Amino acid sequence: DFIVDVQTHHADTQMFPGTGLCFLRFLDQQGCQQNPEMIGQLNFIKETFVDSETTIGIISGLPNGVPLGPEVMAQTRDLVNELAGSERCLSQAMVDPKAPPGSPTAIDSLEHQVRDLKGRALKCYTYSGNWRLDDEEVAYPMLAEAQRLGLTLINCHKGLPAIFAPGSEESVRTTDFPKAVADWPRLKFCAYHSGYFQAGDHPEGKDGLTEFLEVVERIPRPQRRRVYAEIGSTFAVTLLQGPD
Repeated sequence: DFIVDVQTHHADTQMFPGTGLCFLRFLDQQGCQQNPEMIGQLNFIKETFVDSETTIGIISGLPNGVPLGPEVMAQTRDLVNELAGSERCLSQAMVDPKAPPGSPTAIDSLEHQVRDLKGRALKCYTYSGNWRLDDEEVAYPMLAEAQRLGLTLINCHKGLPAIFAPGSEESVRTTDFPKAVADWPRLKFCAYHSGYFQAGDHPEGKDGLTEFLEVVERIPRPQRRRVYAEIGSTFAVTLLQGPD
């Protein structure tokens, strides 16, 4: 089987030693308390590329580069590929359009992340600072820079506010997709987590994929071909909730 995991992370345990980030080990926080390196680079490589059936893994970080920044993402990718003797790992370029210039994930870092660190797509999080993809002042400079550098895929965290970003119910909605997709015809847009809302989390009661499917349906068919959904976490959530 050819399995691609487009949503992988680990923590930079050199920068953040100790057990403070063990909450990220969702299914084994107790084990992480005893061995914090469970969320570190080497265990990530072992569990993802040795112990699992994953063929290709894509590394993502977080909006401000904490607890995993672009430099370490690239180092991990290169180590995996060196050990594998083939390209089994790719990394994304992380951008927070509201980050001040000079920050590790600011818009002005994108050229370094693409040219030097070889980021293959842009990953962003609208919950970080509560912005929208269709905001011409905040998001469009980021999209323009991505396009200038030759990136064609914009991956954006959407949905799951209670799990990842409490208080971000509005900013993780996918209602910003139609205008952004229309205004940037050379770019493809992927909603990570498929814009999934667990029961009771959506501001208008549109649980599950309801709103995302409504949004996609409103997008003209030719433009709709440039809209994608990442299903990893969504699949896991729906599977754990049972067959209903």
